[in-house]
Amino acid sequence: MYIRTTIRQIIRQGTLALMAIMAIVIATSPASCIIHHSGDNADLRITVNELSPQPVEPGRDLVLAVTINNLGGGVASGIMLTIMPDSPITLKNENDRIMRFDTIIGYGARVETYLLHIDPAAVTGNYEIELGTTWTTDGAHREQNLTVPVVVRGTP
Repeated sequence: MYIRTTIRQIIRQGTLALMAIMAIVIATSPASCIIHHSGDNADLRITVNELSPQPVEPGRDLVLAVTINNLGGGVASGIMLTIMPDSPITLKNENDRIMRFDTIIGYGARVETYLLHIDPAAVTGNYEIELGTTWTTDGAHREQNLTVPVVVRGTP
């Protein structure tokens, strides 16, 4: 016996099959792989977006771009971002050493870019830039730190 099948029926069956597969994938995926949930508190994390050039030569400039991500649902307030590079790395603008922000909303972010300079007399080696952020959430004072490695290579 012959059953008449149209393109519309084939598309409908394919769409239903795809929806069923997606529902199964979503239902069986761990929640932590999809969304990092920190409840109603702010949860700030510093991540490096750019560090270039790497390695850097003595006497050259270095760009460091970072993001402060609020992984929580609460508002972070009174945020302070501090940068402390090892000698021979210096900030081109000392006013950037401590940055202050009023708030970062839940699941929001803030991007900052630093221009640094490597002392012309620097010797080849590994150096560090320390970044620290402090904030308040629900009346509690919190902090998070990050160490960024910098490779200096070349002849002073």
